Amino acid sequence: MKKFSNSKNSLTAIGILSISLITTSTYAINGTLPMIRSELNLAQAQVETLVTVPSFALALLVLFSSLISTKIGES
Repeated sequence: MKKFSNSKNSLTAIGILSISLITTSTYAINGTLPMIRSELNLAQAQVETLVTVPSFALALLVLFSSLISTKIGES
């Protein structure tokens, strides 16, 4: 039974770290957006999409987290 508990704790820790990585990595490139735009000759809207799309995906995952949790199972 102890092994099962450690497995759930590990999955919980991995899940929390994954969410943290998603939320922080999106905004880590904000300082380089002007350089990305000039180097790749992109429009400002195209470059800003690099930050906007992951933010929307995260918002959708938060909205549907209870449904996902019931499908996967709660700890």
